[in-house]
Amino acid sequence: MVSAALLKPERMRTIDLFEYIRHLNANQQSAQRYEIEFWKKVFYPLSCLVMVVLALPFAYLHFRSGGIATYVFAGVMAGISFFLLNNVFGYIGNLQNWQPWLTAALPGMIYSLLSLTAFGWLVLKR
Repeated sequence: MVSAALLKPERMRTIDLFEYIRHLNANQQSAQRYEIEFWKKVFYPLSCLVMVVLALPFAYLHFRSGGIATYVFAGVMAGISFFLLNNVFGYIGNLQNWQPWLTAALPGMIYSLLSLTAFGWLVLKR
């Protein structure tokens, strides 16, 4: 357990985080930071799917007269903002004592909803 205390939670394996969380809870210690990181690792495949869904509105656009650079830049900025929001939610959730699973899943749900709404709007517009 000493080696787990020296490691940052971002560097720990998922199973090690789970065991360390159980150890902290058994000793009535705060495990909020480790629980958030555990749920981030659990929801990581969802984050990959969110990035794919985020690309859908940009993939649906057809360009014949140029202007593609603006849309590529907007797509890259959307991806970076998702990454930043994902990290910010981890810190805010830790400070505000939010549910760890909700803290890890909420950015993915927000961006999925936004990108599916944009994709639906593009499909109905055309």
